[in-house]
Amino acid sequence: MDSIHEQAALQLPGKSAVTLRMKNLRWHSCGVFGNVYRGTLLSPSPRREIAVKKTWPDVDKKHCRVNLELYILLGLSGEKHKNIVRILYAFRSITPDKKVCESMVFDYMPMTLSAIIKQIGGKHPNYLDIKLYTWQLFNGLMFLFHMILRKVATGRAENSQTIRKTELTGGTSFPDPPMLSE
Repeated sequence: MDSIHEQAALQLPGKSAVTLRMKNLRWHSCGVFGNVYRGTLLSPSPRREIAVKKTWPDVDKKHCRVNLELYILLGLSGEKHKNIVRILYAFRSITPDKKVCESMVFDYMPMTLSAIIKQIGGKHPNYLDIKLYTWQLFNGLMFLFHMILRKVATGRAENSQTIRKTELTGGTSFPDPPMLSE
């Protein structure tokens, strides 16, 4: 029998407090930015497969910055798009060695783009599938592009004197996240 894990969290984008009931949480993968676990969300409804990304952001003691990844995902979570995975919940915990662990909960995606390419490739690739996946990928990227431009343009218009921006590749900019009070 799988143990059920309960965790207080924020449901996004509304930031309402909920208690997550999850089971069968197991390690799925790891990377430079954190570990990913896979499991089943029992409640809040509907019951579904989820991925939980755990990160340990560096805490800037002087400025106490918000986690940039979480800040961007939160900004995107209010908009729905069929080709973009949205963040569903977020929660924080403190490890025994006093490190902050920020966790983000997403719908679980059973296949990566790399796995799909291997599956549809080979000697006789299905070009219709390739075109469909390519269109979905670029459709999602176009949505993100317009979201970032809209957020930046709105920020500049409302706060043209005090907005700070971080340069990204290609001349695109995104506002710096807000500072947390210490």
